[in-house]
Amino acid sequence: MLKLDELDLKILKRIQADGRFNLQNLAEEFKMPKSTILYRIRRMEKEGCVDNNFIHPHKIQFYSNL
Repeated sequence: MLKLDELDLKILKRIQADGRFNLQNLAEEFKMPKSTILYRIRRMEKEGCVDNNFIHPHKIQFYSNL
C-alpha cells in the first residue's frame, strides 16, 4: 500500500475532477516543477493507485507529518 502525503492527495483530487489534466497547469497550481508532479503521478501509476486516470482507493494510505 502506497503512503500518500498532502500533495499526492491534491494531485489525485485534480486528476479525479478532470481526467484530461494538463501537467503545466498542475505544476503552476501547486507551485512545483512539472518533473515533480510527473514523478508523483508515475509513482502512483506504478503502484496501481491510478490507472488511466481512475483512482483505486484501496491501494492508497494517507500519510501526514502533522
